[in-house]
Amino acid sequence: MGILDVPGASAAQVSALIAAETPTAVFDTSRDANSLYSMRQAAAISSAASSLIMLKKIADAVWYTNGVDTTNYSSMANSNFSFVAPASGRVFIRVSFAYSMPAGAATLHMRLYDTANNPIAASRRRIKVNNTGALASGENGVYAVEVTALTPGTTYTYTLRILNTASITQVTVISDLDTNGSGPMVVEVWSQPAVATSDVDELTRTGPSVLNAWVAGKAAVVAGTRDCKVLLIGDSTMKGTSGNDLASQLTSVLAAAPYNLPVARGGDAPSLWNLPTLSPRYTPGAGWATGGNYGFGSQGRIYNNPAGVLTYTNTETSADRFDVYLLVSPTGGDVTMQVNAETPVVENVNGATGLRKVTLTVAAGVATTHVLKITATGTGALLMVEPWRSTAKRIRIASAAIHSSSAQTWATGSSIYSRSMISLYAPDVIVMLHGANDSIVARSPSDFLADVKTLLAVVPAADKIVLSPAPSQVPAEYSLMTDYAVRERYQLPYPFIDQLKHFGTYDAAAAAGWMTPPDQRHPSASGQTQQIALMAQMLASA
Repeated sequence: MGILDVPGASAAQVSALIAAETPTAVFDTSRDANSLYSMRQAAAISSAASSLIMLKKIADAVWYTNGVDTTNYSSMANSNFSFVAPASGRVFIRVSFAYSMPAGAATLHMRLYDTANNPIAASRRRIKVNNTGALASGENGVYAVEVTALTPGTTYTYTLRILNTASITQVTVISDLDTNGSGPMVVEVWSQPAVATSDVDELTRTGPSVLNAWVAGKAAVVAGTRDCKVLLIGDSTMKGTSGNDLASQLTSVLAAAPYNLPVARGGDAPSLWNLPTLSPRYTPGAGWATGGNYGFGSQGRIYNNPAGVLTYTNTETSADRFDVYLLVSPTGGDVTMQVNAETPVVENVNGATGLRKVTLTVAAGVATTHVLKITATGTGALLMVEPWRSTAKRIRIASAAIHSSSAQTWATGSSIYSRSMISLYAPDVIVMLHGANDSIVARSPSDFLADVKTLLAVVPAADKIVLSPAPSQVPAEYSLMTDYAVRERYQLPYPFIDQLKHFGTYDAAAAAGWMTPPDQRHPSASGQTQQIALMAQMLASA
């Protein structure tokens, strides 16, 4: 799970953060450096000064008489368990259980011994538990210690012994599954990653070592050998709203001081809706519908023997080439593409279902006023258009963000879906922002992370930059977004931009003018400026 340092987290926030997925544990380091609170006990955390750490479980063991009997108790002594040391980082061992206090003991602590009977570690926490097994006020039934000097990949076997604190002698405790009396003895081994990241970091994993494809792409542009492609993918919060296209804004920012990069606005995928403010480059005529399950975000501009013309107007990019991405299908028919009044190019897209890129050369040369008109017969889809310049190499900033899409819709399917489209586009850098629509449908944190991993596994050579979503005004969605961000920060190897940290809560962001009620999820124009600044800072780190 990684490390999550959250000063001031409330019990409700902690509970919402970890309730959706196991295994999870939480340290309350402000209360006791050795206390570990389990999921069920997370609600007990109420200190405003809490410093919480989330860890990943690597082993566990449970001892009791049996899984049914809650009246017969078992004497616990010399309990053994094993685990494999992780590649790097710290390792903590937690023992949690309720028990009957042995005669003559006031408080207990635990010690670990290796197979040669050498003491390895001891808890500093002393917990007194009533003979009935009920926890006294302020007690949590948990012991925790850190073990050190481990060799990665080595299997360690330890013996757990419970000692009388006063006499430092081993005692036998009574443990069972009856949560109203005693309870099971549970040993869990947790790892904390070696690379610690403070919660104040809005940008995590930066620099040339993690953005090497970006560094190589920029160098190639300067050398004049090829373009460098940066592809923005995600939902409407990555596309931009109210005509404020994020790819266009990022292009403008990177072109200006202090960055001064040779950038150009790249292509974009058609919007889910026929709104000029969402996809101003596309003007669909009769018969060019939305809603097809093809291409980026499983979305494309569908045609079925259209009577009208789809017009693509480029006013941003100095270009003498157009890359047109099309669906190939058994009923694809002919797609006719004409730039300005030049000779039309006809591409037959009948065939086995798949994707195709067609490059058009503009005889008129480089300009920002070229107009591409497309007609078609048959049934198929237009998936993306990208204008570009052959006479000078540029960093292309393209947008494949699709409104109402989610990590799940992007990760699902093959051959003609998002991942295949990304592979065909072949970006040097993929910048991904998902989580808003995933939280709306209550996608579990584990499933969301699996979706993201599947999606970003494409184009292995490309750099990936991941953004957490901006805060939702809906509490349940915000809780899930927080949980998504934790996993993106600590369970992915990619550079990470924590928008939740930057924006804060929805109310705080709205007060700053970055969110605009009654819109519950989309950043305002000012908020989008913040998003662009964070992306530019990440790219500028390498």
